[in-house]
Amino acid sequence: MSAKKNISVADILPLIEEHNGNVAAIARHFGVGRATIWRRIEKSPVLQQSLQDARETMLDNAESALYKAVLEGEAWAVCFFLKTQGKNRGYTERQEHDVQGSLHIELKWGDGDTDDHASETA
Repeated sequence: MSAKKNISVADILPLIEEHNGNVAAIARHFGVGRATIWRRIEKSPVLQQSLQDARETMLDNAESALYKAVLEGEAWAVCFFLKTQGKNRGYTERQEHDVQGSLHIELKWGDGDTDDHASETA
């Protein structure tokens, strides 16, 4: 059985930024499973904040890369951007309808009975 590793906040903290919040990469660095790193992060508000910051930075980077691709005319990026950000202008693959008012549905069974009698025979 392998010896238990004592991994400190100070050990993990710089790796969160270095690995862009990738917990699996941090775990590989120490030769432990992701669950070990997650348990340590859950106990430390400093690590939790650092992880959140690193992941927000990656999200910002991804958005910047997408914007760049859109501005360069990359068709996939333009399509993706319009589908996700242009819904209010009609760029969507499905139609969404906001229906207000009442709706009456009557179910008829094969024998002609309506749903009012369904509970009597069930």
